[in-house]
Amino acid sequence: KGTPGRTSPPGGRAAGGAAPRRGTAPAPPSAAADQAVPAAGPITTVAPGDKRYKDLVQGWNQRWSSAPERICLAETTAQVRSVVQAAGTAGKRLTVRSGGHCFEDWVFNPDVQ
Repeated sequence: KGTPGRTSPPGGRAAGGAAPRRGTAPAPPSAAADQAVPAAGPITTVAPGDKRYKDLVQGWNQRWSSAPERICLAETTAQVRSVVQAAGTAGKRLTVRSGGHCFEDWVFNPDVQ
């Protein structure tokens, strides 16, 4: 039941799992959905030889670290989409980091490429 070393709240549900679902009807089409997505633009990439790399592969909880092939510092939705599509096409596993406050190894994991 679950992953060893990871805990769930009593009852085995996530904190928000017991809340009633609302707003499950499909959203009506909007003008925003019809607009073209802007080009991704250049994405800052940090590789193992970069002096910033060490700080980016370990978060607040220093029990976990990783050694990805590269770190993409996406700043826009289009850049994120581009990175995710490239990783999927190449068969790479990726994770997303925001503030680095994760207490588990979901972000800083040896399987991340």
